[in-house]
Amino acid sequence: GGLPRCAYFSMSQNRIGDEGLRQLAQAIEANKMAEIVYLNLSSNRFGNAGASAFANAITFGGLPKLKTLSLDTNLIADKGMRDLSAALATATAAPALRCFEVASNRMGGAGLEALMMMVVARQGLQPRLDVHNCRIGLLAPNLVSRLHSSPLRNLHLLDMRNNRLSDASLKELCLLFPLLPGLLHLSLCHNFIGDAGVELLCHAVRQDNALPNLAYLGLNGNYLGDASFVSLATTASAGHFTELQDLFLLDVVVNDAGLLKLCEALKSPSAFPNLATLNLSTLREVSSEAEQAVLSACESDKP
Repeated sequence: GGLPRCAYFSMSQNRIGDEGLRQLAQAIEANKMAEIVYLNLSSNRFGNAGASAFANAITFGGLPKLKTLSLDTNLIADKGMRDLSAALATATAAPALRCFEVASNRMGGAGLEALMMMVVARQGLQPRLDVHNCRIGLLAPNLVSRLHSSPLRNLHLLDMRNNRLSDASLKELCLLFPLLPGLLHLSLCHNFIGDAGVELLCHAVRQDNALPNLAYLGLNGNYLGDASFVSLATTASAGHFTELQDLFLLDVVVNDAGLLKLCEALKSPSAFPNLATLNLSTLREVSSEAEQAVLSACESDKP
């Protein structure tokens, strides 16, 4: 019985709930899926109970060849994510795993903490953490202190789009960013971040030398006004964001003053020296003169 020759197994976009995942877990425990390399269970309906049963099943080596596990778009909250992360942090659970996908679930700050500590323990995983469309809001109280002793130096991507993040969230995240020196891609799009949050981010970059290698910064769909653009421009003009290649500021509420300040920075030889993409689509409150100033700044030659 089982799937003795099956390497790629997908049951995505079905209606699998907790009971269905328990049955799959039983097959794993019975060593009937030992050849599986790719397992896709995304877009189903299981939550904590199913995730916990799955975690128990993989703890003792039931998926020895698994390289990719996709659990995106389900109903897993903090408890289920903690159980999964605790299992995957052990040496016997899916030892060949390289890619673990869990975006669009229901975890909060405690689930993110568990995931990050698991990534610290599992050095072989891809250096990316995509948790978009979850419910993180605020970080778990102990996350920063735990990462001080085990920093995520090699994490390259952190995607936190659509996670109910606020300025208070940014205050916590800015304590985390100095512990992520290798981060290249940071997406904070479609949250509730305002000017105060962007200034906190820029302050961490200026004062704590946070995110020195950042190449992509996404802030689309937040409550950014003139002060946010001034913060970004001032920080870049002071010699930071030097590695930034892509800056996304779509669908924000900036006016002429903030946009013109950004234009000044774009013309400076030292500000944004590697910027290749600046996306400012859907700026509803700016004049045609300010738009023309942006075009002129982007066309200006830098040494």
